[in-house]
Order: sequence, then C-alpha cells, then structure tokens
Amino acid sequence: MLPLGLLLASCTHHTPPPPPVDVEPLAFSTSGVQPIADHWWQAFGDADLDAAVDEALANNFSVRAAFSRLEAAQALVRQSRAGLMPTLGTFVTGSVGTGQGVDNNLRSFVEVGVEASYEIDLWGRIRGQIRGDVARREATRMDAEAAAIALSAAVVNTWIALGATREQIALLDQQIAANEGMAEVMNARFLYGVVRQGDALRQERLLEQTRAQRVERLTDLEVLEHRLAVLLGRTPDDTWSRPPEHLPALPAMPSAGVPLDLIRRRPDVRAAEYRVAAVNADVAVAIADQFPQLRIGGGVSNIPASAQALLTGWVAQLAANLVAPLFEGGRRRAEVSRRKALLEAAVADYGDTLLITLQEVEDALTRNRRQAELLALVDTQADLATRAADGLQAQYTGGLDVTYLDALSARTTAQELSRQQIDARRTQLALRVDLFRALAGPLPDNDDSENDDA
Repeated sequence: MLPLGLLLASCTHHTPPPPPVDVEPLAFSTSGVQPIADHWWQAFGDADLDAAVDEALANNFSVRAAFSRLEAAQALVRQSRAGLMPTLGTFVTGSVGTGQGVDNNLRSFVEVGVEASYEIDLWGRIRGQIRGDVARREATRMDAEAAAIALSAAVVNTWIALGATREQIALLDQQIAANEGMAEVMNARFLYGVVRQGDALRQERLLEQTRAQRVERLTDLEVLEHRLAVLLGRTPDDTWSRPPEHLPALPAMPSAGVPLDLIRRRPDVRAAEYRVAAVNADVAVAIADQFPQLRIGGGVSNIPASAQALLTGWVAQLAANLVAPLFEGGRRRAEVSRRKALLEAAVADYGDTLLITLQEVEDALTRNRRQAELLALVDTQADLATRAADGLQAQYTGGLDVTYLDALSARTTAQELSRQQIDARRTQLALRVDLFRALAGPLPDNDDSENDDA
C-alpha cells in the first residue's frame, strides 16, 4: 500500500488531453521552394521598405503595448516564484501605562523581533501556480510576436498600395495626355464639319472621366501616406520621406513545408498551446488546494520588562501549522470541476486554431496560384485591347468605314484594362504577403522565450 502522502500527491497530477487534430501525416496541396526568411519582408528586395518595417516594429504603439503586457506577465512569474521562498519580517511594538503597584509608577516596554514563515509545497500547489504563470507568460509572448507579424504585414501591404497608387497616377497622366490630344483633334475636326458634335463631346467626357479617376487616386495616395505614418508611430502629417514610386518585384513563392513544422512555428498556434498548458496547471493547483497546507513559522524577539532591558531577555519561537479543509459545501471540488471544464474549452480552442491555421495556408496557396493565372489573362486582354484600340483609331482617323463610337469604346476598354493590370499585380503582391504572414514564425530578435521549470 502506498503511504498516504504519496497517494495524495498522485491526485495532483493531471495530464491534459491530446490535441484534437493530428497534423503529423498531413501535407499542403502545393508549395514553393524558397525557404521563408525570419525577416520575410526582405524578400521584396527594397531597402526603404526594410527601414520602414524596422521603424514600425520599434515605434508602433500597439506593438509596444503588446510587449509591455509581456513584461507584466514576466513580473507575475517572479511574483509566483516568491511563494517557494520563506518570508522574513521585523516588528517593533511598545506600550506605556500606569503600574498596578503601591507606587503607581508609569511603566513602559518595547518589544523588537524578527518573524519568518515558509510553506512546504507538499502537493505541488505553488509549483503548479508557477507553471501556469510561466505558460501564460509564454502565451503573452507569442501574442506579442503575432502582433509584430501583423504589423509588418500591414506596413508591407501599405507600401504595396502606395506603389500601385503611384503607378496608377503615372498611367492616368499618360492616358490624360493621350485623351487631351485626341480631344483637340476631335474639336478641330468638328469645327471643320468633319465629325459630329456628339463625337467630340464623347471624347471630352472620356478626358474628364480620366481626370476624375486621377483625383480619386490622389486621395487614395494621401490616405495611404497617413496610414503608413501612423503604422510607423508618427503623426499622420509626418509622412515617409522615401515613398515607393512603383510596385516592388514579386518575391519567389516561399516553401510551405509541412503542417507539423508550421504549428511549431506559428505564434498564434504556440500561444493557444501555452494556454492549454496554463489551464492544465490551474487544474493541478485546484486539486492540490483540496489537501492540507503545512506552514512553518518562527521568530526571535525580546520580551523586556522595560525599555531599559531592550538588549536582554530574547526568546526564540518555532511553530508548524497544518491547515486542512473540513467542510466547505463542495466549494473546492466545484473549483476543480470548473477548471477542468476550462481546460476542455482551451483544448477545443487550440484545435480550432490549428484548423484555421491550416486553412489560412491552403487559402493563401490557392489564391497565389490562381492570381498568377488571372494576371496572365488580364495581361493578354490588355494587350489585345490596346492593339484593337490603336487599329480602330488609325482606321477612323484615316477615313475608313469605322465609327468614332467603336474607336472610343475600344480606347476606353484598353485604358481600363491597363489600370486593371496594376490592380491585378497589386493583388498578387498582397496575396504573397498573406502567404508570408501565414507561414511566418517569431522574429529572431524577440523570440527569447525561457524554458522555466517550476
């Protein structure tokens, strides 16, 4: 038969259930071959972009708040560890009063002492609390890492949007110049009675429509500049001095690896796993809290008869207290049940996080593959539309049997498809960012998690 102490101690051991999703045999549907770098945004090959992301990671207020919460969690771990150490304190008490003798003299005394106490962690309650706080700290660390990755992705996406918007403005400037030239030709031909007024007005309308689109892109540009400034921790008017003039080159498709490696790397998955460990430790603490607590205390003090005897009469005391719950109406058992239910919820949340993570990667891989196909089709359409517009315009100005409406419609379509090309390239780059973000792990400068053993 086991001794009573070992039997009770065994009751505090609680193993969490296994994760509800087995990812080890799984593989992603497709993948690139380029290994993903720790600072993944450097794959875009833009030194100014690298500098912008570095500034954001250093100065963005939301990320600074996330790492401040990590410091608070670290302090909580140190506070929990203090429970394994004895407490030591001093005290001074004094009294002044009238004696009860015949002389009725004024009597006084001063007592000075040192007290110490220490709880023997028989059932692992304190160590379980430490394990839980360590796991919560690591979950907070992973939350901060996830915030850093989200911020870097936001900076890169804003950078891409700025480049696309500037390309759109440059393209619109070219289209405005071309439309202005054609409008002058049409107005001159109208004055000579060669074309109808309606045709000249249609060309003017196309010109004004293109100018209006340029105004919209200028608005987008200013808003994006404000957004980038705030992401960098600046005021909106303190814009970046070296904005992109065009879209960056498309980085190579990163290697997705295997799902098992992904879940070991993704900060949000690791955070969910740490939260399971934390709640599991809470269950052990609740179980241990049902058993007696042994506390040893002692002290040294003087008990003088008067203040003049302060340096004499020192007394030492040593005591041990064993406190055990007898009847609490099932409160502690209910707490164990509550924490076990929370553990089941944390495991379910962990499983949900795993599935969502796998979905994000698969979705990103699919969208990257399909967007490449879509971009190729848009490029083909734009080329065909431009050739058709040039041909119809040449035929129209050459006096052949082509209506101006046909030529105008072809030119409008060609210009719209040229703008769609930029949008499609922007989308392709943004989808590549989504894939990098879905695969990214903690930044090496911040991933300094501690392996604490309580």
